[in-house]
Amino acid sequence: LFRSSIGSGAVVSLIVCFLILYMVLKLIMKIRRGEIFVTKVAKYLEITGILLSFLYLYTLAISYLTTQYFISYIHLADHSIVFKNECNSMFILTGLGLMIISQIILMGKDLKEEQELTI
Repeated sequence: LFRSSIGSGAVVSLIVCFLILYMVLKLIMKIRRGEIFVTKVAKYLEITGILLSFLYLYTLAISYLTTQYFISYIHLADHSIVFKNECNSMFILTGLGLMIISQIILMGKDLKEEQELTI
């Protein structure tokens, strides 16, 4: 049971990484076309940010649950198993940053539309 949960955890992480890569590629294509202050760019940034944050939280949860599994089923003489957070915190920081940038782009889009109406 434990091996299958580790394997499925790796599969989920791999799927999320591919989704992040897909979103980044779509984002790059939009920006190369000169489309910066549009809703789709903001949406791609927001989704990428959410996926990065999810990846961090998911990895943290799997790491914690794995540690708890080892604590309850493996007993070593004169040693103890402790949880150590080795998840890369840059995932969640970058994810939150991308979500903030997506909101800034939406505000820029609104300003651009407002400016086009006044000309």
